[in-house]
This record gives sequence, C-alpha cells and structure tokens, in this order.
Amino acid sequence: MGHKNEKTRINRQNRTGNQPEQKEQVDEVLKSLATVIKDEVVANGEFTLQDIAKFKTSVVRAAAERRNPCTGEMFHSPEKKVVKVTPAKVLRDAVN
Repeated sequence: MGHKNEKTRINRQNRTGNQPEQKEQVDEVLKSLATVIKDEVVANGEFTLQDIAKFKTSVVRAAAERRNPCTGEMFHSPEKKVVKVTPAKVLRDAVN
C-alpha cells in the first residue's frame, strides 16, 4: 500500500514540479488567449473556442429611467451588456 502512495506522490511531483519557466510560459499563453477573446468579443460580439466554449455579448437590461430607493432621486441607467459563456457540446458531454 505504501508503494502505491509513493508512486502517486512521485507522479504528482513530475506533473507539477518546480518548473517556473513552464509556469511563466503557460501564464503568458493564457494572458494572450484572454486578450484575443476580449478583442474579438468587443469587435465582433462573439468568439468561439472550438470544442471548449462560445463567448457572446448580450444586452441584459435596456436603458431606462430608474429611481434610487434611498433618496427617491430619478437617474438614467444606460443599457447594460454582459458576456455569456456557453460550453461546447463536446465539453458538456465529456463532463456528463
């Protein structure tokens, strides 16, 4: 039994290891990907990562005159957009 735990510990060390260069490279790739997604969603309204997810903007609330409940003062609330992330079917099926 101890042998199995030792093997698992060694495998975890090999996977995670103390390799700061790899972590920096992964961080750089993820930051670049986030920038690409942001730029595409802003420019085109949507972006698809094949077999992972689709990022799409949608209007959540239309512009309107609203009332501050504390003061009773009326103010203009502009329309609000949000980014919705829809997982791809391949990813949903893999999880279930």
